Amino acid sequence: MTGINSSERVLLEKQKLIDISIALSSETDLNRLLSRIITELRQLTGAQGGSLYLTDKKQLKFEVAQNDLLAQSFGSDYLCFKYHELPINQQSLAGYVALTGTTLNITDVYDLPDSLPYHFDPSFDQRNRYRTQSMLLAPLKDHQGEVLGNLQLINALDKSGHIQVFSLEDETLVLALPSQAAVAISNVRLLNTIKNLFEALMIYSVSAIDARSPHTAGHSRRSRFMV
Repeated sequence: MTGINSSERVLLEKQKLIDISIALSSETDLNRLLSRIITELRQLTGAQGGSLYLTDKKQLKFEVAQNDLLAQSFGSDYLCFKYHELPINQQSLAGYVALTGTTLNITDVYDLPDSLPYHFDPSFDQRNRYRTQSMLLAPLKDHQGEVLGNLQLINALDKSGHIQVFSLEDETLVLALPSQAAVAISNVRLLNTIKNLFEALMIYSVSAIDARSPHTAGHSRRSRFMV
């Protein structure tokens, strides 16, 4: 966005958020939606990587991971894509954000004071020969304030490709999009629930018809699979 003033940049960012919101609201596949959320946020903030977790009772389930540097080195099958879960508690960064609903903007995860309740787990870096430095974590809250999960952006890059801290502008953008993303996630989940209920109702109805009239059983089963 070189060559434009701050007012023009704000307008462009607002329009970008509107475009992203429209795109998210029209997506009906949950996996594509979650990947789109991280992709868009990384483009807005210049983050080298990012990941997304969704809550499941007292756990955070890993859903999406993206990292340009690791993808170049290892392809799409590097270790950070392996499925895992985290407890929702104050010990981990992601767990703390999910538990408290707060946002964390960390300059260097290896310089966190020991007095903080949460800490950074370096095992990801060790497994992948990577160096996490700056991180921005935000909760995914729906319109009722319920935390559906959280997202984390890793290593903000400047124009020269050097790692820097995520700016206050990045924080504002990240705070603006997750609430819309959470609503989109809720809508897709509701749509999937309705679809599953409809399919279950169809199966039950066909079974009931077959039980009452054995002569139409074969026809009913064939009709069910044709729906």
